[in-house]
Amino acid sequence: MSWKSEGCSLPRASLCLLVPPVRLMSAFMWQVVQQRSVLQYDKLADFISLAAEMVPELLSPTQKTQLILGLRARLVLELCRCDGVANLQIIQSQLDKIHTCSAELSSSDQMASSDILKTSYSNFASLVQNMLNVPFEKEFFFQEIFPASYGSAYNQRIHQLMSVFLSRLEELLPIPDLQQTAAWLTETPVSEEIGLHLSEPFALKALLHHHRQLGTLNSVWSSSEEDIILSTLALSLQTAAERFTEPYNQEDDGSEEGTPALEGFEEESSQGLDVTADDWLPKKKEVFIHTPLKEESPRAHPE
Repeated sequence: MSWKSEGCSLPRASLCLLVPPVRLMSAFMWQVVQQRSVLQYDKLADFISLAAEMVPELLSPTQKTQLILGLRARLVLELCRCDGVANLQIIQSQLDKIHTCSAELSSSDQMASSDILKTSYSNFASLVQNMLNVPFEKEFFFQEIFPASYGSAYNQRIHQLMSVFLSRLEELLPIPDLQQTAAWLTETPVSEEIGLHLSEPFALKALLHHHRQLGTLNSVWSSSEEDIILSTLALSLQTAAERFTEPYNQEDDGSEEGTPALEGFEEESSQGLDVTADDWLPKKKEVFIHTPLKEESPRAHPE
């Protein structure tokens, strides 16, 4: 597995908009290993332990053991070299985690080399104890033993195991495309998050500007599309009213009969008479009005 640095000048806030959080964590871990930021190795070991517990297929038992113990042991040695007495509490905590991890794997049937695990922890704990108590032992170790035993070969093995772990994690958690993400968010509104990015748009502006400068977007587009929106907005009130009040065309309906007029109403209207509801109400019929809980006005029906 290899990564290339493109010299990205994006601020961290813009990267958080572009890159998923899990991938940012992976990039952070890889950067820590590349730069040998040993004091950060506990974060790597904690994350690997959590991920491997939830998804054991990420690493084999041997790979998991070597990577976690290798990171924690290297951190302990760095703390001893800086100031072992001042860092005594952190050193003890890391040794306890090494012992717990070794004991768990030794008691399981996952590793055939359970004996070497016990020996590794026992010898390493004794080494640390001697360095903390005898200054001469500490000086001798870091001058003579450390460069050969914890040098390039040791660091290269950590690189290899981290590469395997991060590659497997990438395979487990691929970045979904737009359609898949939209399907997942059908019942999860994100308007508040979008609003936060727009209320402080510096990171978003920097992100868009950076990628525009890369020149990967084609700026040629078609101008032959029908402009429905602007043509609709350009309608005056009178034009819009005329469009929606066009007279009914009987020929368009395909029927021979038009809308039936009330009997006698058209004739009387043509004679210029005042026609009221009384002129066409039913005559000589009893009207029974049902009165519900809420009074309703009786309606008369034409014959």
